[in-house]
Amino acid sequence: MKLNIAVLFGHLSCEHDISIITACQAMKNIDKNRFNIIPIYVTKNNTYITSKKLLRLSNYPDNISGKEVTLLPNSNYLYKRGVAGFIKYLRIDVALFCFHGNMGENGAMQGLFELNNIPYTSTDIVGSVCGANKIVFKEILKGLKIPTAKSLWLTENEFHLNKHKLIKSVFKRLGEKVIVKPNTLGSSIGISVCSNEIELIKALRLAFELDGRVLIEEYIKDFKEVNIATFYTGTEYVFSEIEQANKSNNFLTFTDKYINSGKCKANNSNAIYLGGNIKAELSDKQINQIKLYTRRIYNTLNLKGVVRFDYMVTNDVVYLNEINTIPGSLANYLFKDKGYSYKKLLTALINAAILNNSKKNKYINTFESSVLKGNVGGVKK
Repeated sequence: MKLNIAVLFGHLSCEHDISIITACQAMKNIDKNRFNIIPIYVTKNNTYITSKKLLRLSNYPDNISGKEVTLLPNSNYLYKRGVAGFIKYLRIDVALFCFHGNMGENGAMQGLFELNNIPYTSTDIVGSVCGANKIVFKEILKGLKIPTAKSLWLTENEFHLNKHKLIKSVFKRLGEKVIVKPNTLGSSIGISVCSNEIELIKALRLAFELDGRVLIEEYIKDFKEVNIATFYTGTEYVFSEIEQANKSNNFLTFTDKYINSGKCKANNSNAIYLGGNIKAELSDKQINQIKLYTRRIYNTLNLKGVVRFDYMVTNDVVYLNEINTIPGSLANYLFKDKGYSYKKLLTALINAAILNNSKKNKYINTFESSVLKGNVGGVKK
């Protein structure tokens, strides 16, 4: 019997459109002989809809409509809106998350599926929160003594109260050039490189329009930006090729990632990420360090599914920059030379999700006690 795979994408995120592309790619490549696809598009108005139209990228954004659906607590069924409310519609066996950015990648959706005990293909709540929150992730790297760029962070309130004092201290602490990043956004949205106080004030104002907390990092000169992805099948870790990013600026921009790289073709239903970047030229020592740090973080945060790790490599140091717990196109193009077609990768992720959920359900979550049979805190029965 085929399993019903709910493919979820969209949602309230600056990376909404990239999520649609990732989902359409995945739905095109899922093994149709083993799985039934249930596309679930979360609109920017936070409405959940399903329709066969959602399978084709050519229908976006103008020709999208469908049944309004929802998930209800403690049920592995999808419910559709009827005349008198929502009625049971389709069973969900596994969820394939193709979200990017806030509300899909930050642990919120993961929590919903945990409550419903539905297996899903991405990292759980804790790992998702840590991966989406740049400030928290930096602190984790420091605790694990994994090299990362020096940084500091500011709240919007601190910025408005002590703007000029803080601006002067930034360059003093981090050097003559810095990078400003909104705390929870991806795809390089809202990121700026600053060399003076005027540029920094402008960059912070922009970043605070997108997030209430901002990370400021030292600018590391003459580095290679490289990426590696990995996933755990349940029995082994699979490491992808290490790619080196092509950059047209001081950092990898949204345009570099999705336009100039050739990764994103959004003009037809095939929508294939081509890779576009080059195989990284690294020493054996650098490769071993990258794999060591990758596995350590994957284990420490109990990550699940495909996770992409972004590094900055100089002659002397390998710096871990950040992780992406649901990478664009599920980073499938990085595994093509590792014996994993996109179809095989998706099947492995689905099987791992089922295995992880089965293991979780074996743990004891309740404890029988007699505490409520007597007086509790002075309250008589």
